[in-house]
Amino acid sequence: MKQQLPIGISDFEEIIKGDYYFVDKSLFIKEVIDHAKIILITRPRRFGKTMNLSMLKYFYDCQEDYHHLFEDLAIQSAGERYMGKQGQHPVIFISFKDIKAKTWEDALGQIIYLIRENLSQSFPFLFDWEELNPLEKEQLEAIQKGENNQIYYSSILKSLSAILARYHQQKTVILIDEYDTPIHAAYIHGYYEEMIAFMRDFLSTGFKDNIHLEKGVITGILQIAKESIFSGFNNPDMYSLLAPEMADHFGFKESEVAQMLTDFEFEESQYEEVKQWYNGYVFGEHIIYNPWSIINYVGHPKRGPHPYWVNTSNNALLKQLFFTGGANIEEDLHSLIAGKKLRREISENLIFRELEYQPEAVWTLLLFAGYLKAENMQRKRAVRSYELSIPNEEVAHVYERFILNWVSEQSKVRTFDPMLEALIAGKVEIFEAWFARFVLNVFSFHDTQASEAESFYHAFLLGLVVRLQDEYIIKSNRESGLGRYDLMLVPKEEAQLGIVIEIKRPQRNKNQSLEDALKFAAEQIQQNQYIAELQQMNIPHILKLAIAVEGKEVMMQEVS
Repeated sequence: MKQQLPIGISDFEEIIKGDYYFVDKSLFIKEVIDHAKIILITRPRRFGKTMNLSMLKYFYDCQEDYHHLFEDLAIQSAGERYMGKQGQHPVIFISFKDIKAKTWEDALGQIIYLIRENLSQSFPFLFDWEELNPLEKEQLEAIQKGENNQIYYSSILKSLSAILARYHQQKTVILIDEYDTPIHAAYIHGYYEEMIAFMRDFLSTGFKDNIHLEKGVITGILQIAKESIFSGFNNPDMYSLLAPEMADHFGFKESEVAQMLTDFEFEESQYEEVKQWYNGYVFGEHIIYNPWSIINYVGHPKRGPHPYWVNTSNNALLKQLFFTGGANIEEDLHSLIAGKKLRREISENLIFRELEYQPEAVWTLLLFAGYLKAENMQRKRAVRSYELSIPNEEVAHVYERFILNWVSEQSKVRTFDPMLEALIAGKVEIFEAWFARFVLNVFSFHDTQASEAESFYHAFLLGLVVRLQDEYIIKSNRESGLGRYDLMLVPKEEAQLGIVIEIKRPQRNKNQSLEDALKFAAEQIQQNQYIAELQQMNIPHILKLAIAVEGKEVMMQEVS
């Protein structure tokens, strides 16, 4: 009988005891022991950070015997130097992943409740311990009562680690999960300074010159600039997704995905589908798959590929940056959606304030949050640049939705259904009329200036047709026949219309007219055999649609 998949479960003990399918990442423990006393690891959301910290918690924890959880895992063969650490230390494990309030007052209230709950559930025996000194007793009692004095909570790591070290006669391990989630929310909602001040005090009191600390591990999505938050204590060793160290401990390697698909009896042909949708990330020197999406794909075999990961995240900040920020990245955004690669500078430290005007900060955010992949690093002195691109089909849907949502808001249009219904019915004249009217009312001249017209319209069409993803598989800039089409809609049912779209703009240096561009688009569809992919799938009805664009002028033609 197949094992259950741990969808939505990140507690290591629950997974092992429940006999869930487990991809063994226990050698992460070895790397933590081998590396510095304080470690910061950044990875995108849903790439196993909480799960790995939970595993560390059960490995180190001396309050109960968890040795049985690690039987037959890779860490057991690492040697006594590592297994000798098992069950030897008290552990403080605090996750900030749910601190996302809209005001500082509410955020602080959530933090107060989080710390109270953590103390009550993990260390209830400490409240009545006779060896507490008066200051420690005052602090614990104040927290137990929920008193709203910020100093009690910002200094809890230092005092609690000292208390636990005395109680257990062993140094304390501190694990902080998703430290930057509250900072992210604070930036969006306007209380950034208050949150930065709190987190700086919270982390520095816990980690700076703490003689009671055995090991500290901090995880997050972003590496907030050192001068903002890590200046209060000795800088931790930092391992982003660009670092070669620890690269294969977060997310699934190709071999791990292949094994899972085999274990759950998937067809070999489905592996290519999985690669197209969920791989593409590069961590260090490893090709990495999104684990959340893989587990959900395998757990729901009848659904086929689906954008699981993008539905888990709050994209408010990215939307703000794309369409109302001052970094002016719209043209680059269109190029990315069109399947192009951009070489851009990346800094591993993010300064939130620079997001409003500094493109480098935006690319850093997009990369470390999982919306881009980075390849082919080049170094000029201290500056590193990478080729950036959208990693896979799943993430491409995020960008498409951004475009569609933006256009919807700009136009005040509540539904694009008539336009889409005309397209999938093959009613080109009706689709063209809707599209032309829409362009005239919504797009500015800047949006559609000649040099960027193709990528802009391509981005808009991608965003538009994403609404059809339940009925169609949406493909963009893919090889078919002898070239690359701009957009293809592959029907999930044979009775539906397959659609290939090619977009061209007039080349004014060759004195081309809009009609010339339309003719060229039609010829390219025919000559390059763009419908070959649909024909191989035995799709009986195919619409070949040529589109020419210039500024706010649009012409369309069905290619016979």
